[in-house]
Amino acid sequence: MLSVTGPDAQKDILLGEDGVFVHAKTGAFILDMSTTDVALSKNFAKLAASNNLTYIDSPVFGSKDESWNGKLDIVWGGDKSVGRKLNTIFAAI
Repeated sequence: MLSVTGPDAQKDILLGEDGVFVHAKTGAFILDMSTTDVALSKNFAKLAASNNLTYIDSPVFGSKDESWNGKLDIVWGGDKSVGRKLNTIFAAI
């Protein structure tokens, strides 16, 4: 799970030499809670799939106050069966 400041940070964390796509175990889910460009998210999803990973674009809406009070809103994009598997994580947030 990651939530970073934007595309450059996402690329470093996901695609870098020591990035998630290099080190994640086969079948891992990557929940990206960063707010970013749709085309970039789709590209990450394709790259993840080619590495036997599942990328879920799941940006968060809210600020620190909502976070402290358990009131964040999360939207996600991806296969519905994957979303059902992740509901407990989303609910906890």
